[in-house]
Amino acid sequence: MPLSAWCAASPRISASRRPTPPAAALREVAGLPVIGPGASAVHLAAQFGDRFGVLSSEPTPTGLHARFRALGVADLFVSERMVGCSVLDLARRPDKALDRIVAAGKGCLQDGADILVLGCLGMGFQRGLVARLTENVGAPVINPVVAALKTAEAALALGLTSTRPERKTDDSVVSLEGR
Repeated sequence: MPLSAWCAASPRISASRRPTPPAAALREVAGLPVIGPGASAVHLAAQFGDRFGVLSSEPTPTGLHARFRALGVADLFVSERMVGCSVLDLARRPDKALDRIVAAGKGCLQDGADILVLGCLGMGFQRGLVARLTENVGAPVINPVVAALKTAEAALALGLTSTRPERKTDDSVVSLEGR
C-alpha cells in the first residue's frame, strides 16, 4: 500500500517543532498515532550515536530538556548550538549560512556529540544540506523531516496503529467521586 493510501486509511499526525511537545495532547484529543519529527530524529540519534547535539536556528523552547527526559534520551543529549542564521538566510545565501551551520556542528562535536540532529524543520527542507553538513562536519546528521516520514513508513510496513483505546463518542461521563 502506498504511503498516501495508508495515510488516508489510517490517519496519523506529524506535528512540527523539536521533540514535539504537543504530541501527547494531540494523541489524547485526536485518538490517532502522532509521529513527531523531533522525537523521531532524537530516537534515531540514540540508535546510531552515543551522544547527540542539536543544531537550531532559534533559541530552545522551554521544556526541551524535560521532553528529552520523557523520550528517554536526556542522558545522550550533549548540547544545542544556534546556527547563527535563519532558514531564510540559508535559502538566500546558502554558502555563507552553511559556514555558520558547520561551525555550530563542530561546536557540538567538541562538546562530545558524535551525531547531530537538525533542530529546525526549515533546515530539513533545504536541498542537499544534510549531505553537505555531514561532509563538512565529519559526523552523521539527522533530518527530522525525513526521520518522521521514515518512521511513518516503518509504522505502515509493521502494521502499527495507536495503542490507545478508542474514545467514546457519546456524552457519558465516568465519575471518580467517592472512590
